[in-house]
Amino acid sequence: MQAILSAICDTTAIKMFSILMSNSKEKLWIFVALYSSNWFLLYASSRTLINTIETCLTNVALNFFVSKDARYVGIIALSFMMRPTTAIFWLPMVTYDILARSKLSTLFGKMLPQALIIPSLVILIDSFFYGKLTIVPWNFVKFNIINNISEQYGIEPWHWYLTNFLPALTLGIGIYPLLKGMYKTFVFCSSR
Repeated sequence: MQAILSAICDTTAIKMFSILMSNSKEKLWIFVALYSSNWFLLYASSRTLINTIETCLTNVALNFFVSKDARYVGIIALSFMMRPTTAIFWLPMVTYDILARSKLSTLFGKMLPQALIIPSLVILIDSFFYGKLTIVPWNFVKFNIINNISEQYGIEPWHWYLTNFLPALTLGIGIYPLLKGMYKTFVFCSSR
């Protein structure tokens, strides 16, 4: 199951990049080389099933996001119900999509219904199987923030993701395209 999910994840990532860089086969091969040699993806794709599902859903949703297909909202809503930390990644992009890219008819006709229906269905299914009202994101907040039980797994400083995780994830090689993409996005958004 994890191998199938990882394959879906990988092919959708490559498809997404080919949409973004439709005019350059050379850049596509560079992306494929960087993506397929990323130690973190190789490590995380074979870890727990939930990590693989989250990564797969994120890549499929990214593919829809890049294609300007509102179905990405349903996928991230499902992902959020499994792993609430998904919101950290998606909140800036959904905000951008709502404010700068989508029409009101798309927002109210496609995006909002998915954002309400899918979590409601997940809550109903979880509540049925647990025999009581169960809202997984609330349980996550209660466990990790209110009761602070997550501290027993270790505490890192606020900058840990920027100073330790991001350099390790990109192995130094991927940091240039990341920074260049962020700069181009900033310049593009500033000029609008």
